[in-house]
Amino acid sequence: MKVKFSQFIFAFLICYSFCSFAFAQEKPIALKFDEFDDSGKNPFYSDYEKLSFFQRVERFLKQLEKERGATVYVIYYQARINNQDVREMFVNGANGISNLIEYNDRIKVEGVVIMNGGYREKNTIEFWIAPKNADVPRPTPTLDKSETFICPNINIYANVHLDDEKTIDFYVRSENFKELDNYTLRWNVSGGEIIKGQGMNYIVVKLNDSTVKRVTAFLEVDGLPYPCQKVSTKTAQVRGELYLLDTFDLVASGEFKTLLDSFMSSILSNPTAKVYFIVYGSRAQGDRDAAKRISLIRSSLKFRGYDMSQLTIVNGGYRENVSTDVWIAFDNAEPPEPTPTVDKKFVKKFVQPKKQPRRKQ
Repeated sequence: MKVKFSQFIFAFLICYSFCSFAFAQEKPIALKFDEFDDSGKNPFYSDYEKLSFFQRVERFLKQLEKERGATVYVIYYQARINNQDVREMFVNGANGISNLIEYNDRIKVEGVVIMNGGYREKNTIEFWIAPKNADVPRPTPTLDKSETFICPNINIYANVHLDDEKTIDFYVRSENFKELDNYTLRWNVSGGEIIKGQGMNYIVVKLNDSTVKRVTAFLEVDGLPYPCQKVSTKTAQVRGELYLLDTFDLVASGEFKTLLDSFMSSILSNPTAKVYFIVYGSRAQGDRDAAKRISLIRSSLKFRGYDMSQLTIVNGGYRENVSTDVWIAFDNAEPPEPTPTVDKKFVKKFVQPKKQPRRKQ
């Protein structure tokens, strides 16, 4: 059968167009949506764009509403110098993103993958969006594990005894090192006399001067890895009217309970003293943060059997990140005033997300 020249040309053009189109279609690639580290004081806060971890996640979730069928990759990198509390908090934050996506019924992605990318100079998180059939993004660590250090988060706590003994107990608690026997500990105090514990993980300070209002303990730890912080301090209020005992934001569960015990020990020997917990919600989460923190403080103190009549828990408004100020008032001093830093107008109103129904297999 003879084929006309015009038919041949037509078939050739169709084949050429199809083949050109096929070769022109490149394989889709994964796209990086965001990357940030913990440049700020808070491990969930970046100084570069002044956006909190939660604000970045919110921005990411909005983008995912447009990415149907894609696969989400969250890659986290651990810092060269780290402590276990911050590392766990950062990793848990990365893992928590998958829950936020699962409970958002407006997001229809194929799946969420959390990847340990290795080590970099700072704790870092990357958000990736991979279209269907795209290759998995490759982590890009900049350090080997041998170049990293785990440093202890050395926290000093104080118990004040204003009874007949008139002493202060200072002690150090580390989440990372169960024993401090391998290190040399040197204590110094701004007032009083160390009568017990020098060289150990606690000291007892005798108050010889009745006019001393506060005592600061200084602890130097020798033998830690070179980059680790070797000096820590703690001030114990002995006398005075109103004193800011401590301020803390995001802390690990174990440290949180230890903080509460330390705060309460400050009033056990002084029945006229009172402790005020002023709780601030965050700009990104608002009243949700404050309510959770207040509930946790109240339940933890009740569980430990503390006298709640000496405690006052106050919702202080809002700050950039959830935080708590702990005040101790002696001799019927006036209660402390809250010091919020963000007006309610600029705080996001939290709405409980609906749980996405599970798909039938």
